[in-house]
Amino acid sequence: MARVIYNTDVVREYSLRVGNLSARILDLIREGLGLGPGFFGNELTGVHLFSANHYPPCPNPSLALGLPKHCDANLITFLLQDEIYGLQVYRNGEWLGVQPIHNAFVVILGHQAQVLTFINF
Repeated sequence: MARVIYNTDVVREYSLRVGNLSARILDLIREGLGLGPGFFGNELTGVHLFSANHYPPCPNPSLALGLPKHCDANLITFLLQDEIYGLQVYRNGEWLGVQPIHNAFVVILGHQAQVLTFINF
């Protein structure tokens, strides 16, 4: 098995920048919903969880394992897809594939966002 070495400075900087992006997007959502300044305050956004999953290409996709069906329970998720197709969203009773876009984030509002804003996604 190959050993992966992470540069902690790069991970720290990446995490900081994604945290800043998260705060900006949440502030725009707050503004769009007509909610007061600070609605998504530090109590909700002060803790960041950085998780990395990488799935190498599988020669037989029917044998590939990934994350099971789930809902994101957190406030907001940033997903950077690579060229491997696999993300699906559940909409109107069916699972739909999300085509990867090179160098683009998929921004997912989780259950906490739904509960806090009373929006049915």
